[in-house]
Amino acid sequence: MSLIVAFTSYGTPRIMKSLQCVSRVSQSVEVKLNENATLTCNKMCSGLVIWTVFHKPGDILAQCNQTSCQSKEGFHMSHDQYLKGNLSLTITGVDYTKRAWYTCECDGTDLCDVRLQLERKCFNPLLHLFCNNMFVSKCLFMSFLGSFHQARIAHICVKLGDSLTLDVPIPEKVEVLLNRTGDNRTRPDSVRLCEIEGRKPYCTSEYEKRVSFNFSLQVKDLKESDSGIYIIRDTENNEVIVTYNVTTVTAGGKT
Repeated sequence: MSLIVAFTSYGTPRIMKSLQCVSRVSQSVEVKLNENATLTCNKMCSGLVIWTVFHKPGDILAQCNQTSCQSKEGFHMSHDQYLKGNLSLTITGVDYTKRAWYTCECDGTDLCDVRLQLERKCFNPLLHLFCNNMFVSKCLFMSFLGSFHQARIAHICVKLGDSLTLDVPIPEKVEVLLNRTGDNRTRPDSVRLCEIEGRKPYCTSEYEKRVSFNFSLQVKDLKESDSGIYIIRDTENNEVIVTYNVTTVTAGGKT
């Protein structure tokens, strides 16, 4: 079995098994975007406590011993609470990059595993999307199970023939869905426009020559049929990241 040796900020070596199967007791925490999260771990430890991201065991986020605590910016452990057996980690301003499994160890022994997630907007690729007009601030998602969920929408107006740029704020694999409302459609026509993986787009034949990607998705030569609701969805975590309501207009500003 191969070994990895890392050093804590206290100068003590930390040996980590790179290949190890451990039976873990885990929990999950969900918070809203940009809110603080507390990853709870109520265990007594008289030695060195370390919090890391599960897939980055050498990157220590916070640590405490009998003398003091140290942590990276955006992470915090309380020394007073550590002495009482509360080893919880507080993460400030949670964004998409902080979603992960976190592990708390005491002298190299796993104590707690906590998965941090952002609150999910319930989503299914087969949802129907209903809006009362092109400039609503909210839409209603209805699943086949009959449940309803509200989702806020960013509004964009683009001239016909111009390019549409949509921000994709996370590096993970996402898909781009389009519920068309252009061409005087009375009901949306759903299209799976692209899948973005490794910052590279894989699009349907209809869009592959008009789409480019460089941290933002760009659709060139916009047509009336490109109007509609664009949904950026994180496929791994089944989360709607952002939703855009796009309206195409003529040079005179008419839709």
